[in-house]
Amino acid sequence: MKGGIVQKFKQVVFLLFIASCLLCLSCAILNREGHKVVLDYNESHLFNIAANSYRIFPFSVDKDWTNLQLNIVWNTDHDDIDFAVMDQDNFERWQIGIDTVEYIYQVTGTSCDNSISLPSNNSINFFYVLFNNTGNDSVKITSHVDLDYRY
Repeated sequence: MKGGIVQKFKQVVFLLFIASCLLCLSCAILNREGHKVVLDYNESHLFNIAANSYRIFPFSVDKDWTNLQLNIVWNTDHDDIDFAVMDQDNFERWQIGIDTVEYIYQVTGTSCDNSISLPSNNSINFFYVLFNNTGNDSVKITSHVDLDYRY
């Protein structure tokens, strides 16, 4: 009988923890005073990209959010990496090989440490972070991405 009470106590504590986490999240979402609010997009990755292939990290934002700022840091020991940020329409154009792609940001090299402003457009809310390995060797990349925005 004592074990049952302990088990119930653990369940109550766990549910209170979840409730407090949800309360904190809802307070951050409802913060509409122009304070910096960090979107639930904070990713760190260590990954490999095979030769002549790519890796994407898609994300979406609410159409009402403005002042979108993508903070990206990545590095590799190969210089065959094309890095780009683009919206969904342009990613689809890039994917099928159309040359007239409008990038929000693009760089080729071994590293990037930059803040990129994303367009605040009510019709655009889906974006792609793209790592394209144009070389003949597999490449290891370390990256960290944060997306900050204001409502």
